[in-house]
Amino acid sequence: MVVLARLGMAACIVLAIAGIARAQLGADDFLIVPGQRIGPVRVGMALTDAETRMGAPKSAFPAANNQGTINTWFATVRNRDGTMSMGSTGGLYAVVDAAGVIRQAGVHYDPRFVTATHLHTGVSEAAVRSALGEPSNVYNEHGYHELAYVMAGITFSVVDDRKTRGYQSVYEIVVYAPQH
Repeated sequence: MVVLARLGMAACIVLAIAGIARAQLGADDFLIVPGQRIGPVRVGMALTDAETRMGAPKSAFPAANNQGTINTWFATVRNRDGTMSMGSTGGLYAVVDAAGVIRQAGVHYDPRFVTATHLHTGVSEAAVRSALGEPSNVYNEHGYHELAYVMAGITFSVVDDRKTRGYQSVYEIVVYAPQH
């Protein structure tokens, strides 16, 4: 009887460990593929599918210019005016359209996510340009600028504000359907 109890306990432990291993992200889940995905969040997938893989987003708020909803899997910041922003925490997010389809996948201040050419948040603009060449567009924004490689479906945002964490480095990478 004691032997059966111990075998039963051992089987439960093995199953629990297998469940934990399955729930953890693998190396491929940190890969950024331009025009396709960041980790498990794929452009064109339903938000419900991402939630099955990642769990429910920690926050959701309207994207600028009615471009959908931003769903984040990391804590966000409520601004004084009541709007939400991503602040300086890190993780994955998705911009989702009204039909619940992911149109953009993004990573914010999280260097675990990396391209096959070793680009991640925290690298310099020079590293991006060295790996990918000149961007098709450069957009200057308040406090940062974007290096857009639209034909590849990837944009890197670089901090320009000396007071902001990550000055002169990439703080955000966004993947979207390539534009030809």
